[in-house]
Order: sequence, then structure tokens, then C-alpha cells
Amino acid sequence: MFFDVSQIPRCPTKEIQVRETYLRKFAERFGFKNLPSETWHWSIAGFLIGIIMLVLIYFGNHFGMSSNLRSLCSMTGIGKRISFFDWDWKSQRWNLVVVLGAMIGGFISSNEDVVEYLRYNMRSQIFAKSMPMPLVLGALKRLELLRSKPEMKDNLWNVVNALQNGLKAEGFNIGKTQSPVTPVYMNGSIGEATNLIYDMRENHDIFCSMVVYPVVPKGIIILRLIPTAVHTLEDVKYTIEAFRKAYVKLKAGEYMSDKIAAF
Repeated sequence: MFFDVSQIPRCPTKEIQVRETYLRKFAERFGFKNLPSETWHWSIAGFLIGIIMLVLIYFGNHFGMSSNLRSLCSMTGIGKRISFFDWDWKSQRWNLVVVLGAMIGGFISSNEDVVEYLRYNMRSQIFAKSMPMPLVLGALKRLELLRSKPEMKDNLWNVVNALQNGLKAEGFNIGKTQSPVTPVYMNGSIGEATNLIYDMRENHDIFCSMVVYPVVPKGIIILRLIPTAVHTLEDVKYTIEAFRKAYVKLKAGEYMSDKIAAF
């Protein structure tokens, strides 16, 4: 359950080596020769936590950080309106001291390296806030392509500029976008928006997502286009022409229907 921090093997990647450095600094700062290599099994840790809570309850104390929220609310006088908070919070001052001590201790006993290590390695952070692995791998691959193939980024912006300038030339409102994501603003109902993007997908092979009420005001439709580096200028011309035709249909009321298109 314990290992000698001096025996941590050197890891091949720079990121892991940085994490090892944080761990070593953490150990050296507090004079630890050994650190736990893993958390205790739930059958041990859970049992010990349960025993502590039972002992505190036996002596008439409430345990846990969350009970301090009740104390803080009681201190504001809200107990006059809500009976749950009408209690003697002074009897739990010891628990407030525990919280204050934890905050002060965490501040004075740490440094930037330790905080950075814990921020990215604590289980509460890993399981609650970490990105799914497919997204991580995809992001790493995109960064690799940006570094190794700059011509792809150049081609992307050529396509983006052609699409956005072409839409504006046709009289479409694309707002003030500063990214490849291109919004196209139109007027219509939710049903019309649904039928429009169904028509674009089924009859023009163009996929675009729609944004409607309540994200935007009623009567407003936003169609989001996302050009990529693999699109061509021919694709741009085809898309602009398809949008021109769809807009004519929208103005003519052809997308108005009691039945919304099913995908």
C-alpha cells in the first residue's frame, strides 16, 4: 500500500514526468519518505468513516462539511422564517473551526506545484470533470494536424471566407461570426425550421443544425453551418445555391405544415 517515492521510475512522456515532479515535491515538502500508492479499499475506509460518524452522533455532534451550511444559514437569522434553521448553531462552533482549519491548512501548507498536481489527479476531479477519452484523443490528433499540416488550416479559412462572403453577397444575415462556424439567420416558426433542415439534408445532402426558441426569440431561426478543411470551393457554391433555393421556399410558405418532418 506504500512505496518509496525515491524509487518512482522515470516515465517516457513529458506530461507524466511533470506529474512525478509534483509528487516528489509534495513528499519532500512535508518530509514524507513514503506515500500511499492507492486509496484504501472501501471496506476499510468506509468502515472507519462510519465509525467516526457514529461516535460523533453518540456524543451529540453533527459531522461533515455540509452541516456547516445549516449553521451558516442559522447565523443569518433565517431560522425566524424556516424552522429547519431555527437551532443553536453555537453548539456546533467546533465544526466551523474544522472547516476554517481545513481552509487555512490547505492555503499555508501548499504551493503552486502541489495545487496543480492535485487539481489534475484528485479522484473527485478526474471522475467529475475529466473529458471522455475519445474527445481527448480527437483533440490531440487535431493539434497534431495543426502543427504538422498548416496547409489544412489555410484551406479551411479559404473555404470559410468563400462561404461567408458568398452568403452575405446573396443577402443572408450571418451576424458577426469570427470563427468557421457560420450562422444563417432567418425568420420562421419551429415547424418551418424543422422542415427546412429536413429538406436540406434529404434533397441537397447538406447537414446543418438549427437553433430556435427559447434559445433565440420566437420567430427567429438560426441555421449553423460548419465548414471543414476537406470541403472545396465547389462545395461552397453548391451550398450557397441550396440556401438560396431554400430561402425562396421559406418565403413562399412551402415549409409551413401541420406535420413536422420526422428524422
